Amino acid sequence: MILPAGFDPAQEDFLSGLFEDTALSFSLDRVNHDWKAQWIFDHPVTPPELQERLAARGNITEWENISVDVEALPDIDWVAHSYQALKPFSVGPFFIYGSHYQDALPKESICLLIEATTAFGSGTHGTTSGCLEILASLEQDRTKPRKIIDVGTGTGILAIAARKLWPDVDIIASDIDEESISRTEHHANENDVSGLSLYVANGVDHPGIQNTGPYDLVIANILAGPIKDMASDLAAITADAGYLLLSGMLDEQAEDVAQAFESRQFKPVQHLSRDGWTSLLMKR
Repeated sequence: MILPAGFDPAQEDFLSGLFEDTALSFSLDRVNHDWKAQWIFDHPVTPPELQERLAARGNITEWENISVDVEALPDIDWVAHSYQALKPFSVGPFFIYGSHYQDALPKESICLLIEATTAFGSGTHGTTSGCLEILASLEQDRTKPRKIIDVGTGTGILAIAARKLWPDVDIIASDIDEESISRTEHHANENDVSGLSLYVANGVDHPGIQNTGPYDLVIANILAGPIKDMASDLAAITADAGYLLLSGMLDEQAEDVAQAFESRQFKPVQHLSRDGWTSLLMKR
């Protein structure tokens, strides 16, 4: 289903839940200036069925020119196929690979094993790759944070990358989704990373987070809307002269997000755009 450029990606949860009772998987990707929502089913469906579910579950009258197509897929193991399809790649000093990768690991790189089945947090997305680049640049500039928190950690890739760059600092990874914390724990074990404090939390609302702060580096790779909603909370846990690494926003949303923190005495330090998504580093 092709959505117009004005579609708000914050509605991803609505779309992913439309067919949660029947679909095997859901994905939302940027295609040029539009958005492509895609579901995979294990049974035949028709465009009218999809339109009927859309009409029953939500008001889509404001989305013009919605195109719904149905395509029959080959009868293969799509989980295994997607798992094998994601090839290893490099982002700055990091080499990211899945457990299916059997070749030698590059000795000069920081190697991160992140399962390909969690592609959004594997580093391929512009938000994650931008954050990895900025983390590496902070380390190269000899920045030495004492406490780091990754809010909305997802697969844990950014918290694990931070541990590889700064082995001796206190690092917290939190997420509202309990499954994300389980994945983070799994990936930490796979990468021989220990000492991460993991919390299931709504934003920063957890005693372990509040009692450990303030933080010299706060990472929030989520969406523009939630970042702005959490601006006061994120600012409150950031130490004096501390850094905020913000991502998950479209390029056209970056200025609005930056202003939400500039009004709280933060200044932009670094701005990276990758595939239409911005990663923004700010400093108090």
